Formats: sequence, structure tokens, C-alpha cells
Amino acid sequence: MCCGPNQRIPYLFSFVLAKCFTQNFIHHRTIIGVFSGNESALEVMEIRFYIISFIFFVCFIALGASYYLSFSLSRPISQLTAFMKKAQAGDLTVRYHDERMDEIGILGRSFNHMLDQMQRFISLAEWQERQRWEAELRELQAQIKPHFLYNTLDTIQWMARKKGADDVAEVVGALAKLFRIGLSKGRNMILFAEEIEHIKSYLHIQKVR
Repeated sequence: MCCGPNQRIPYLFSFVLAKCFTQNFIHHRTIIGVFSGNESALEVMEIRFYIISFIFFVCFIALGASYYLSFSLSRPISQLTAFMKKAQAGDLTVRYHDERMDEIGILGRSFNHMLDQMQRFISLAEWQERQRWEAELRELQAQIKPHFLYNTLDTIQWMARKKGADDVAEVVGALAKLFRIGLSKGRNMILFAEEIEHIKSYLHIQKVR
């Protein structure tokens, strides 16, 4: 649409005027571009919709990524914490088996190494305690003269029966059997039947008391 420098734009087109520009030519004319306001508003709304949709999509991806990262970090930490609680309760057989190469994996392997060291120390302490107990038992057995003790008890038992003190003879006989089985000639293990006799002798002596 073209018009002179002093010519007015008709009122009919004023309500659809969205943008105009001027350019001077040799003949001093002005060129005016007229666009539909409804179409421009529709395009703006469409662009706004795409921008908002893109923002929501980016936020959704960011939330999903943050949840995944949080879960991938919190899950092994929770497992390691559960293993530590079991170890604290006395179960030293638990182990962390994840092959992660990050700080959590290093912490888990250090935890396993600590449990291995603790088990070795406990086994060593138990072995030393057993050796000490066996040494004390051997020393006690060496201090007691078994044959002298047995012969003395047999003599007392025979004298008690000779005097008619059968109850005393039974107690002395039970005591002699208790020592014979208890000392067991220096053996560390005895038969089950011998253990039964050992208990019977002990209970018989306790009953008399």
C-alpha cells in the first residue's frame, strides 16, 4: 500500500496495523507494511508454548537425572551401613561385594580388610588362650602324682570297707574314678562313655554332700 507524505491511512485498516516501516525514494513516497494482528498474536502464543514445553522437558530430564544419581549413591551407602551394623552386632562374616571404583567402593574394601584383620586377631587370641589352658592343664597334671593319688584313694576305700563304712568307701571310689577320668593320663580328649562315668562320679559326690 502506498501513500503520499501527508496522506492519512484509512481508518478501515488501522485496527489490523501491526508494524510499518518507511523508506524515502526519489518521489518522496512512503511504503507501509500492514500485517494481521491476530496472526502475529497466534505466532507469539505458539512460540511461547514451545518455549514453556521445552523448559518443562528440561526440568523433567534434570529431575530424572538427579533422582538416578541420588539413588546410585544412596543405595550402596545404605548397603554398607547395613553391613556395618551386622558387624557391630557380632557377625564378622559379612562382606561388601560391590566392585565400584569410587570412594564408596574403596570404603567397602577397607571395611572387608578390617573384618579380615579382626577375624585373624580373634583366631590368634583363641589359639593363644587354648595353648595357655593346655599348658596349665599339663602343669597341673605333672604336679599331681597320679599313681600315688590313685593308690592312696584305693587304700582309703579298702580301709573303709574293712571298717564297715560302705558309704565312705563309695564316696572314695567315686572320687578315685573322678580323678582317673579327669586326668585321663594326659589326654586332651576322652571317650563319651568315660565322660558319662565322670559326670556320674561327680553327681554321686555332690549327692553325699
